[in-house]
Amino acid sequence: MIFMKNYYFFLIFLLILFACKNQENIIESEIPPHQWIFVSEENPNSLQTLELPSMKVHNEDLFFLANNKKLDEIEQIVEFRNLMFIFQSNSYKITIVSSDSFKIVAELEWIAKKKKPSSIAFINATTAFISFSNDSTLQVLDLTNFVLARVINVPEPIIRLECIEYYIVGISFNYGELIVVDSRTFSLVQQLELPEHPIDISVHPLKEFIYVLCLGKGKLDSTEVKTSSKLISITYPEFTILRTKEISLPNINSVEILTNALEVAGKFFGFISSNYGLIRFSVANPDQIQKYIAGNFISLTYIYKIDRLMAIERKSSNQFLVYLINPQNAAIDEKYFVNFPLRLLLPK
Repeated sequence: MIFMKNYYFFLIFLLILFACKNQENIIESEIPPHQWIFVSEENPNSLQTLELPSMKVHNEDLFFLANNKKLDEIEQIVEFRNLMFIFQSNSYKITIVSSDSFKIVAELEWIAKKKKPSSIAFINATTAFISFSNDSTLQVLDLTNFVLARVINVPEPIIRLECIEYYIVGISFNYGELIVVDSRTFSLVQQLELPEHPIDISVHPLKEFIYVLCLGKGKLDSTEVKTSSKLISITYPEFTILRTKEISLPNINSVEILTNALEVAGKFFGFISSNYGLIRFSVANPDQIQKYIAGNFISLTYIYKIDRLMAIERKSSNQFLVYLINPQNAAIDEKYFVNFPLRLLLPK
């Protein structure tokens, strides 16, 4: 991969930023060094090490070194305990590796039926549920031996799963529904109609509410009349819609706001990433919504390992700002300028 075409130019660029006392302080000098795993846009994708705050890249492919083989295109990586679940959805498979050694633990594949895995939820230490973006089933994964133990039929394909106590909740993008499965009986227990195109879901830390972000119409299909993105608050355990909030920002036409991710990891604040900025809302009153950081934000993830939200702002095709935010008080703890094609990033 190409990390930088001109490394020395990048160093000079940082020095100029500090010398000018730019308000956007990219790297805080008091932060101790730490390592992250990143996936670049190069083909084939690879797992590499990035040192922060020095921005030093180790170009070795950690997966190849451990297994003497390459991964296919990586859509997402989900960590659970000491395992990494590497989704290669366009190749109809998930590769499970050790977080320490990167050696393959198991490989799950649905090539024969061309099922694209879309999400995974861990109900406990021994059982996980896997959804598919193009198939109306869930599969139950036994984590003790990595066997696909059971198939559950659901009404529509599910793009995102979450757990709340012993329930598995999922959202169907095309059909606009919340789907609830009881993990004790492996049965569908509820369907709830949602506004157009639910795109992400997050559970309140105290399990009081479930929040769903709906993209609205006309954002992916230009033939549709555009509608605004919406934030839906759903009660638990009743699974009823309590509030629907249209997402709007001052001086911006609400139908032009393209939302892409939602996280509610703290007791007080929730966050939404969009093409016009990182948006913050009050958990107690989601009607209180504001632009927190201006910019074109392309992703938002809660990283349980370090209890931080990671928001990524795209500055150009190969330039990004990575923010680490404390979910409890909404303070920005770290911020880094990345000058290479970034696909995924997670702490090592």
